Amino acid sequence: MSGSWKRMFEMWKVGTFARVCKDFKKSNYVAKGKMACVSSGKDGHDWLKGNNEQKGMVLSLKHGDEIRCEQIKRPRCEVQIAGRRLELMADSGSPWTIVTQDYFKQVFEGIWDLTDLKEPDIIAESFEGRTIDVTGFVETGITFKERRANIKLYVAVKGVNVLGWRDQGKLGVILNPRCSEPVLVIESREATEWITSKFPQVFTSKLGKLINYSHRIKVKANAKPVIQKLRNVPISVRDELKKILSEIVNEGVIEEIESSEWVSLIVLA
Repeated sequence: MSGSWKRMFEMWKVGTFARVCKDFKKSNYVAKGKMACVSSGKDGHDWLKGNNEQKGMVLSLKHGDEIRCEQIKRPRCEVQIAGRRLELMADSGSPWTIVTQDYFKQVFEGIWDLTDLKEPDIIAESFEGRTIDVTGFVETGITFKERRANIKLYVAVKGVNVLGWRDQGKLGVILNPRCSEPVLVIESREATEWITSKFPQVFTSKLGKLINYSHRIKVKANAKPVIQKLRNVPISVRDELKKILSEIVNEGVIEEIESSEWVSLIVLA
């Protein structure tokens, strides 16, 4: 058994691998070296080895020995450059917008070819530290929904077509945390305005609070109450502490009680 498969078997045996992906089917991706890193490096971006994207899963290597399986769900942006529509992955690791030579020739046929590229002015590396062969770049405008910006579109020999985080910032692109769909900042503002108008008692200039809401702490039925030992308050800060406690009592953050089965220490910051 090879080292990679032995490590995978050990993870499976102890349950680690099973918890990560229960739908994993044995394959020979590792044996063939067809592996994909989905984590982004400081100056690189996500580049696939082999054609396992269609399978809907990725085998990633961390620190050389930990193998994990995860579903691919890459956020993609539909943008327009020179009147042509492109689909780019919104990459939070790459500072540059890069497309492959094949994609560049396919999309911009009749507009640009590789001879129109300027000499590359960057040195790009992949997550694994490999140098990415950048052919060159063109300076052009890019449009995402109603937002437009001027960017450098880099072309690489191979890799993944990505929209770099710098250009995402120019276009006002953010990722919707619910579905990882790229949206405009203005759409996020609309959502913020909706939630602040929905709960005005929370979003105020003073300390906000929810009214008629109580949180029930879940404990086991056989749990025994615990009383933590109280710490002595230094004399030098007692007056200040009394003042703070009085303020948060008046604001409704805490309330006074006579006694309790449970006593836990809290930190006021």
